Amino acid sequence: MVSTLLILAAGRGSRYGGPKQLERYGSGRHALMEYGIFDALRHGIGRVIVAVSKTGKDAAKELLEQAGRKVPIDFLIQDSADAPRGMKIPDALAASPGTAHAIFCARHRIDGPFAVINGDDFYAPAAWDAMAKIADWNGSNRAAIVAYQLASTLSPNGAVSRGICHIEDDKLISLKEMTGIIAANGKILSETGDVLPPDTPVSMNFFSFPKNFVELLAEDGEKFFQSQRSGEWALPDAISRMLGEKLFSMAAASSNAPWFGVTHRTDRATVEIALAEAISKGLYAENLW
Repeated sequence: MVSTLLILAAGRGSRYGGPKQLERYGSGRHALMEYGIFDALRHGIGRVIVAVSKTGKDAAKELLEQAGRKVPIDFLIQDSADAPRGMKIPDALAASPGTAHAIFCARHRIDGPFAVINGDDFYAPAAWDAMAKIADWNGSNRAAIVAYQLASTLSPNGAVSRGICHIEDDKLISLKEMTGIIAANGKILSETGDVLPPDTPVSMNFFSFPKNFVELLAEDGEKFFQSQRSGEWALPDAISRMLGEKLFSMAAASSNAPWFGVTHRTDRATVEIALAEAISKGLYAENLW
């Protein structure tokens, strides 16, 4: 049984103009990560780790005070001084070392299988149901990803970055980070002008992993920081490298469940409407806790 939910919430929100994972929505004044915690509890997860920045820890603790009465929440500072085998993360990467680094920093606190989500995304109950099934949370537990259809993850307010999934026979073959994706003139275009099908499966960092994944990740990080002096240690890229080396396999499901999140500040209105709709359908109460 998966035991822990790890929430990635240390991002700076440069395009949003601030720590978007701390924004509250609706009459209940809940952050998006609270809906993730609520759905995790519905699936038997009994512990939460939130990876935050040094400056964001106090605000995150205040934000999740009510949720913390329902489930133990551990706040982990993502510190660039913590690097594989005592290596030094290059100064160019220290301010934003990446999502893979956040999981690496949590290695000593992960004591079993764990799920991963972003702190500024809403994943929907149907996607949680799909994850519990393909990751076999009631059995042996295996690495898994729930991918979303690209068209449902775009912002009407500007370009986004997405991990493009190559899936064959219900297994993830590779992940490729693509930047500058935008809808224009009835088409979905990448930064390089490539036209992307609307149903292209994309990663929104909704994963499940067995405990030994953190050991494989540490080895990948050592290789990454030995060879890279720019660019973040991003989780999609790390997973793709490890899959290419056949270090593990990952079950995959492409879901048409609704997803929403905030990339640009003007996305906030869309999130408010989408949450109100989810509440009106009876998926959540106005006050979660």
